[in-house]
Amino acid sequence: MTQERKEPQQVPMSYYVDVFQPWMNPYTVTLRFGRREIQIPPKETVSGSPGDVPEAFSKAFTESAVRVGVPATVVISHQVVMSPTHAKAMIMLMRKMMKAHEEHTGYVIQVPPPVLKELQLAEDDW
Repeated sequence: MTQERKEPQQVPMSYYVDVFQPWMNPYTVTLRFGRREIQIPPKETVSGSPGDVPEAFSKAFTESAVRVGVPATVVISHQVVMSPTHAKAMIMLMRKMMKAHEEHTGYVIQVPPPVLKELQLAEDDW
């Protein structure tokens, strides 16, 4: 008797996203994911002469740029397409998981009011 050889399971790629664009018609739900890219100023404008931009500066600039509304380019990198039934079941499961996580950790995840307003959502929608 021959033994079946199992191939190692490939781990799917992970992606960080901060942009989400849903779209729906009667037959399909499309979820598009991406990220915002902020342009770091050229090295010459940082110190007055060419040189390396310190990592701490880059991080601080990016964080403060987001807070003050520096324009960012949105790059859509991935798209997931499914049936409305699948999407609804997925949303229901994700909500259940989030609620359980909040109960387990004792920490309620807050969505900032400006984000709720931009997405035309209310706390009651949760």
